[in-house]
Amino acid sequence: MDDGQQAVNIDEFLRQEGFDTDEAVHEGRIVLERERLTRSGKQAFVASKLPRARAALRSTLVRTCAGCRRVAGDPPGRRPVAVSPGRCELCGGSNNRRAVERCVVVMRGRGIGRVVIVGGTPPQQRDVRDLFADTTVELRFVDGTRASHSQKDAEHNKRWADLVVIWGPTPVRHAVSELYTEQRYEGLKVVQVPRRGIEALCDEVVRALRPEARKS
Repeated sequence: MDDGQQAVNIDEFLRQEGFDTDEAVHEGRIVLERERLTRSGKQAFVASKLPRARAALRSTLVRTCAGCRRVAGDPPGRRPVAVSPGRCELCGGSNNRRAVERCVVVMRGRGIGRVVIVGGTPPQQRDVRDLFADTTVELRFVDGTRASHSQKDAEHNKRWADLVVIWGPTPVRHAVSELYTEQRYEGLKVVQVPRRGIEALCDEVVRALRPEARKS
């Protein structure tokens, strides 16, 4: 038998594609039926339809876990469908990625697009940059251990930024952090993070920017 004519079980196909809840399988079948790749009551389709089936699912549904669904807006033309965290398109089961997603949503709501992060080790900075790579947020990092970081450098960064984050528990000299906390510009938010870790950094930014914090 031609490989393209081999039968593919629809439910198994959907679960392999990441639609790993009963709700997601149901929604996936609706899409396939609407695209006339199968019909109600059928259990399988021919393998030659796989590329069209994947394209239809990709353009119509977005797989999200419960944590991401609470904060993520609906992508244009795509309907959210609930899956397990490990099959979520937004976080892939990563706490850090989920925290970044929450953070980006809140910053977008406040009109924040440029962020200076003071501190962090080179590996931490690289990880943060990678996690924000697919967002519209621009990042600048300041090596908190450099004695050569001057007031002029800090002034340049503060005039550029919408938000300054002092990542306290990472290597940051007091003389460097002071350049960002002593003299502040109107409209420039400065957030001090008291805990290590990327998730902690994002959570602290969210806490500082949420409406309740602004009223206090």
